[in-house]
Amino acid sequence: MDPELLARIRRSYVIYNDGPGVRRGDYDAFYAALFIPHAELIVPQIYPDMEPVYVGIEGLKRQRERMDEIWEGLHWEPERFIEGAGVVLVLL
Repeated sequence: MDPELLARIRRSYVIYNDGPGVRRGDYDAFYAALFIPHAELIVPQIYPDMEPVYVGIEGLKRQRERMDEIWEGLHWEPERFIEGAGVVLVLL
């Protein structure tokens, strides 16, 4: 895996959790800088009122907006990054 890409993925969780200098809801530059256009986020089936898969930059933004509607004070803590053939699986 490209070390720069893996670093971008790790940094995305810092920013996603409202890291310093990022205002909640101001994620346009974040998504454009950190994700490839065809990125996918697969949501566990236990999450209520969510689409099963969010695809692309607009999908990822839509997922974040939905999460903000459902949960207050959302924080994701990555536990493990698993690299594979062109993909990174992040266990939260």
